[in-house]
Amino acid sequence: MVGQPGRTHMSVEEYLELDRNSSDARYEYADGYAYLMSGGTPQHALIIGNFQGELSRQLRQQRKPCRAYPADATVKLSETRYVHPDVVVTCDEQDLASTSVLRSPLLVVEVLSPGTERKDRAEKFDWYRACSSIQEIVLVRTEHQLVEVYRRRSAERQWLLQIYGPGENIELKSLDLEVSMERIYEEITFEKPAGNEK
Repeated sequence: MVGQPGRTHMSVEEYLELDRNSSDARYEYADGYAYLMSGGTPQHALIIGNFQGELSRQLRQQRKPCRAYPADATVKLSETRYVHPDVVVTCDEQDLASTSVLRSPLLVVEVLSPGTERKDRAEKFDWYRACSSIQEIVLVRTEHQLVEVYRRRSAERQWLLQIYGPGENIELKSLDLEVSMERIYEEITFEKPAGNEK
């Protein structure tokens, strides 16, 4: 999240109207302030599409009553926080029938970039952990193949971290699915480190 719109403070209703009427921009809302989301790189967008597409394919194939949404979906985390995760999955019946805001996210994915990583790992990560319906938080790197899955344990405040690398399958226990690293990073070309000509 970067920058603020013209008004410095707004109500939830004003935010929802702003977000709904902004066809070429997305805003997130926290504690009375709306923040303009920064755009991503083609690599960033491709990883989001790969992940969301694979989740959607598997959910349909296994006939699970769940849906994976891309970043355009507005997600309510609490009375004062609304966000746009890069990918969000919900299995809640009311969410699946909603035409506006998702209220019971089960899993969220953030594809990290230099401009958003600090926010995604700190403040936004804390918001996700505080949302009782979220069972898994997935952070995806863009500079190399590495995915972190934070899984809620039975105790409300405990989270288990599992890290996945090249050639592995990412286990998403909340959905009883596995997604291959190869699929997430399909068609992604990584920059070679400076000085490495080979």
